[in-house]
Amino acid sequence: MNVIGLNFSFLPPGIPGGMATYSWSLLDAVVALNRYRFVLYAQAGHVVPEHLADHVRLVTVPLFGGRLKRVMWEQTVLPVLALKDRVDLMFSPGNAGPVLGRFAKVVTIHDLIYAMVPDRVDRHQARYRSVMDVMTARTADAVISVSESPTENYVE
Repeated sequence: MNVIGLNFSFLPPGIPGGMATYSWSLLDAVVALNRYRFVLYAQAGHVVPEHLADHVRLVTVPLFGGRLKRVMWEQTVLPVLALKDRVDLMFSPGNAGPVLGRFAKVVTIHDLIYAMVPDRVDRHQARYRSVMDVMTARTADAVISVSESPTENYVE
């Protein structure tokens, strides 16, 4: 049975939002297929819902004190953990994910607001996303787009 890693490291625990809803709903739907084993990499404070507990193993990652620490962890430690956990595919539903690793990579790109309306996004976040989102998309085996603009701009 294949092992799918789920990179939820970008989700702070207990904070609802569109990307959290998307990520947890997609996990729920894929677990229902009953074809895979899952390793969920999530910050301390996350709990696997009871109905998913038989299929999803939680690996608690540090609470990150900022984006830079999370990105460094995601690019260095996460690939090593995934190798140890025998992950076949890493799914990163939060715009960016590891660019290295001996596993297939799938990423969801939600929007390009940082590029389309730059004055609405913190300049540091815009710079980070303009680099990491593109690198992740270009090294991914598949890119899921929940709007049309990311697909057109990143796949090229």
